[in-house]
Amino acid sequence: VRMMLMNAHDDEVGASVREIQQHGLQAELERIVGDPARAALLMAVMLGFSVAEKSLHLGAIPAPDTVDYEAQLRHLLASALAF
Repeated sequence: VRMMLMNAHDDEVGASVREIQQHGLQAELERIVGDPARAALLMAVMLGFSVAEKSLHLGAIPAPDTVDYEAQLRHLLASALAF
């Protein structure tokens, strides 16, 4: 996730990173979900939650290997799907 976020706006590799994300990840997520808007929200939740936990070290987000982390992530993903 960090590599993708750090390089998405890079002048040399940004286009490649975005293309890989779009065609390798986002397209498959859209196929599974059946809706581009919901798939985009799911990706935003996954990326944002990961950044909040790994990079920002927000204290209210539990460690990834806990039941509480899973419950918080499931809640956010369910909200994105309910859009």
